[in-house]
Amino acid sequence: MNLAGVSEVQKMYYAHCSQCHQEDGQGTGGRFPTLVGTDWVLGDETRLITVLLQGLEGTIEINGEPFTGFMPQHSYLKKIKKFQIF
Repeated sequence: MNLAGVSEVQKMYYAHCSQCHQEDGQGTGGRFPTLVGTDWVLGDETRLITVLLQGLEGTIEINGEPFTGFMPQHSYLKKIKKFQIF
């Protein structure tokens, strides 16, 4: 991916999220859920930040589709000042 001209937040997403959730945020079928248009992303901001920083394990439902898996914690992102959602 050519990172010229993309925002710092987009670079952070590419570096830390796109490997699982894909560059377009659509995920990969039953393994990694989509982030696009879901209440997990657009809903409760506290829940989103908690999942991002603490990780998540078990079964969740996103857009009516169950996902069972593991998302590692990314607590180190709190220390990156460019990551402005905190």
